[in-house]
Amino acid sequence: MTSEKWRGVAWGLVGILAGAYALQGATSWAYRIIPSEPATLSLGLVLSVISLIGIVRTFRRQTGWRIVWLVVAFWVALLGAVMDGLLLWFGRTVTGFY
Repeated sequence: MTSEKWRGVAWGLVGILAGAYALQGATSWAYRIIPSEPATLSLGLVLSVISLIGIVRTFRRQTGWRIVWLVVAFWVALLGAVMDGLLLWFGRTVTGFY
């Protein structure tokens, strides 16, 4: 497998992990790692956006099962980014939200 194909697998893994952390930061256990809610949500959002950029850039050169892998990783990272982004926005606009 060429380095470009491995890059797709790696970005897919980063996207799944970042999206999972973002979703967990919005719902449960990630607060044990970083007890500050805005910091946890910001970290999940930033990691998800970085992984989305990497996934989109490597998607064109992938074939076969790696396309499916990247599509799943894209949706997990996108869902995590949207959820953390909305919670951060609500926290900044609704007094006492955090």
